[in-house]
Amino acid sequence: MTSVDQLGGEAGGGGGGGGGGGGGATARAAATAALVELLCDPLLCGDPRAQLAPPPTLVEGAPRSLADVRAGDAFAHAVVKNVAPFGLFVDVGVGSDGLLHSSELKKRGGENGAPAPIVGAVIRVVVKAVDVGRGRISLALA
Repeated sequence: MTSVDQLGGEAGGGGGGGGGGGGGATARAAATAALVELLCDPLLCGDPRAQLAPPPTLVEGAPRSLADVRAGDAFAHAVVKNVAPFGLFVDVGVGSDGLLHSSELKKRGGENGAPAPIVGAVIRVVVKAVDVGRGRISLALA
């Protein structure tokens, strides 16, 4: 692999010498290929949550869409997709992530609250409310 110092000398001045022009182009091409490979790593570019937390497994008879979800439905294998200061976004397998508000976490954990689950954690939740028009699901810990 070509070092940054080697590339800097070749890419720099642009003028003098004239000898060995092909070597500089080859080194630049190798460095560019290495950089493209690094930047196209799926965990480094874009949103890695899909690789870190696959969607939950659907159970026979489970709701298949947001319109099928009702208040009181329990999801035993919901997956935490994102952790925010105000709560957790949880994939329950219906195409829309639900919000488990931080106040729900504090209720379960006492005064200081239990430590928040990490992305990819599988938790059990119950649906508090569904707003199909806005595509929102409000969740509580089961």
